[in-house]
Amino acid sequence: MNQKKAMPVIGINMMFESLKEGGPHFYMLKDEYVDAVGNAGALPLLIPPLSDFKMTDYFMEQVDGMLFIGGPDYPPEMYGQKLHPQTTCMWKRPEFDLKLMKIALDRRIPILGICAGCQLLSIAHGGQLIQHVENHRRGMHEAVIEKAGQFSAIMNLLPGDTLEVNTSHHQAVDPACPGKGLVITVRDFEGGVEVIERLDEPMVMGLQFHAERMPELAPRFFSALVAAC
Repeated sequence: MNQKKAMPVIGINMMFESLKEGGPHFYMLKDEYVDAVGNAGALPLLIPPLSDFKMTDYFMEQVDGMLFIGGPDYPPEMYGQKLHPQTTCMWKRPEFDLKLMKIALDRRIPILGICAGCQLLSIAHGGQLIQHVENHRRGMHEAVIEKAGQFSAIMNLLPGDTLEVNTSHHQAVDPACPGKGLVITVRDFEGGVEVIERLDEPMVMGLQFHAERMPELAPRFFSALVAAC
């Protein structure tokens, strides 16, 4: 007998890193992601990047939505570029993450990608990345709504309105090639991509900024992800 879930389940991919050079590796995830999902009324399901890719199907059968987190760079071979000297690739995680993303897209599961998760969303749609953003900033900066979409609805803003977002990245989605089916809905004032969306889906969105680190914004986006489930 099937039982109705008490709450939506949101899958969250994980990092695989060592805390010190030569030390043991750990599956890791910052508490901000988990807390944001839990506070939005969903059950977080942590998904480590396992060597057995068959596990991706099993994990994805359990989830109602997906959160793809930030982290180190995805290998440029994934989008047909050569390695830039400033690119620092993650180990073990990339192919597993991409398979998770593609399954989520195939099954039309709501998706929220943050920072590297935004870039992965672009890669999965055939997009390109800028491997090193010169003079990339840290801290806060202004961005402008370029097109109406789910983001503007969540923020209750209109095209031309501005908002402040944070910056903690040295790569970004290439505005010349965000990926087939993806629309750039928010840019910074230098033309850089801050938000990409599929306008034909209730919630397939990539945020270049870290919404989970912004207490005034996090509830809006994570609640929207849960609602889309």
